Amino acid sequence: MDIFEIERPFLIQRASFRKDVKKDPSIDETLSFDYMGSSEYEFGALPKSLKIICKNFSDYIIVESPIIRNYKQKILFYLCHKNQNIEEFEKYLVQIINSQIRCKESTYLDSHVSGKMLGRPISSHFENLDVWWDIENNIFFTFGLDKIKLIENAIKNTIIKKRMSDDIKNIFIKKE
Repeated sequence: MDIFEIERPFLIQRASFRKDVKKDPSIDETLSFDYMGSSEYEFGALPKSLKIICKNFSDYIIVESPIIRNYKQKILFYLCHKNQNIEEFEKYLVQIINSQIRCKESTYLDSHVSGKMLGRPISSHFENLDVWWDIENNIFFTFGLDKIKLIENAIKNTIIKKRMSDDIKNIFIKKE
């Protein structure tokens, strides 16, 4: 199976944007990851997905959702590989929003689309969880072009920082 073939989403990590982000932040300096409560999100699952994204980042593109909007009418945007069938992925997201399929842990996407949680207005805590990362399909998504561009830049910075770190390590490692 191709690593960019869309699978039914199951492990979707929730995140929010950090406040007071420094200049040229990496992905972990840009996003605060919500505690998901399941071991599947632990033990290297996020770094594994990030490594795949970084390795193939020159082929990643931003795609606008033709149908999904939040309750403030902001458009959902994806950061995905150019060969991924984002229409297929979006069909799954619609099913998640409509409670037709479930992920391992709640995404709260339905609350972002409706503006309600359990019949009441969405609370600020859950409203701020406005970034999602499908760690099996290696796709980030969020509402607003400005926000997906922040994620795109954070991944670029992550790649640059990793290369710089590797260069520094190579300087100090003796070759035998």
